Amino acid sequence: MALAIALAFAAVTVSTSGDALVAAGHRLLGTADSHAIHGIAYAVVAALMVGVALYGHATIVAMQKIVLPVVGTLMVLGFLAFAGNVDMGASGGDYVLGGFWQTWTLSAVLFAAAPISYGPTIGDYTRRLSPIRFSDKQICAALGCGMFVGVMLPSLFGAFTAISIANPTGSYLDDLVTASPAWFVVPIVVISLLGGLSQGVLCIYASGLDLEGLTPRLRRTQTTVITAAVAIVLLYVGVFVFDAVESVTAMTIALNAVITPWVAILAIGALRTRSYDPTELQAFAHGRRGGQYWFTGGWHVGAVAAWTIGGAFGLLAVNTALYVGPLADIAGGVDLSTIGSAAIAGLIYVASGRFIKA
Repeated sequence: MALAIALAFAAVTVSTSGDALVAAGHRLLGTADSHAIHGIAYAVVAALMVGVALYGHATIVAMQKIVLPVVGTLMVLGFLAFAGNVDMGASGGDYVLGGFWQTWTLSAVLFAAAPISYGPTIGDYTRRLSPIRFSDKQICAALGCGMFVGVMLPSLFGAFTAISIANPTGSYLDDLVTASPAWFVVPIVVISLLGGLSQGVLCIYASGLDLEGLTPRLRRTQTTVITAAVAIVLLYVGVFVFDAVESVTAMTIALNAVITPWVAILAIGALRTRSYDPTELQAFAHGRRGGQYWFTGGWHVGAVAAWTIGGAFGLLAVNTALYVGPLADIAGGVDLSTIGSAAIAGLIYVASGRFIKA
């Protein structure tokens, strides 16, 4: 699950960063805006991301210390750059899905995709924090702030700048660069490139770790190259074979439907668990069998059953331009694929503790 999430979001970040480079080059230098140029831009961005990911955790952490203040400052300047073109009282036209709640739910699901996508992997990073220096409450508070506030700022930036675009087309980044004051075009590229690198590197690095856990005989550098190649293939297929915007939206909603039930299970498990054994957690990755977390032949039956049923409901309730599930209209067009899958999985997981031995 974590591997699929990392691959999908790595492809998305390469796409957005590459599109920003092409749009800025077209406006500032007059370069062509063609499939070939987009393909080259994606390759350049992907190479940068893979290069940083191969260096490992220490390099990624060092890069984040630069990316956060630079991108954060430029986004604040972005609000000032577009403020003159924003009319907060302007009518946005008809709702995309025909009604307020249907459209609002779609927006909420898309917004939730980013923090939800981190759910299965946050343990890989929080376990590096010292339990002596920081309490569980402090770690949880910092994690929640980083995830939700960190997602909220770029989301508000996107919504604010989108309002300033008079005649939007099918590409937000193209419209953003076109509508931007000349002095802010380069900062847009910096935001997209550094922000994309920050997210993409985490995804590629995480996907390499996940594959290494499944194939202990391979080294992390080898698995990172393999997963990066898969992510790049997904990107090119999504952009050049299918409609890029619709592909990203459909992928995001579908991933939410299967990620959220697993995040709900992890959250319940975390609330139940007061401590863990870091050595035993690495048993599978080290090729060992048995131990505290081996459960039934290496499977936690209750968790797998809850996730399977919850995820199945989520996929059946998905409503996208590329795929409409048979339960998509169960709530009159309101998307229940995310919240419904989480609720079902959580209830089944809790109930399974009484009937199923892990």
